[in-house]
Amino acid sequence: MTVRNRFVRGSGLYQCRCCGRKTRSTGNGDNEHIQLCVDCYDLAGYDNAVQNGEALTASEKSDVHNLVAHLVTLGADVSNWKSLVENAKA
Repeated sequence: MTVRNRFVRGSGLYQCRCCGRKTRSTGNGDNEHIQLCVDCYDLAGYDNAVQNGEALTASEKSDVHNLVAHLVTLGADVSNWKSLVENAKA
């Protein structure tokens, strides 16, 4: 898991549509355009892969657990990732 904690100077805060925590633009252009925090953006990628019938690798499962654990430590709502976490346990 890569921690990306560099924010674009002068970017305003927005609330992640998924977990509800406040975040700001990272400058990557992807997550902020759909108003997701970096963690939820990465989790959404894994969830999309699972929904497309792909099996998560052991490394990807570990990433899912680490990302969700990170969100929990930040006090974010991780209820949207319940089915993904269950899939990553299997």
